[in-house]
Amino acid sequence: MKNINPRKSSAFKKEIAQKLLERFLNNVNIP
Repeated sequence: MKNINPRKSSAFKKEIAQKLLERFLNNVNIP
């Protein structure tokens, strides 16, 4: 695998974390 730019990688991780958080909150909010 190619080395990924650390900035790009951290932004990518943040994006994934946000998506996971949204999914988690959606699951919790289901009545």
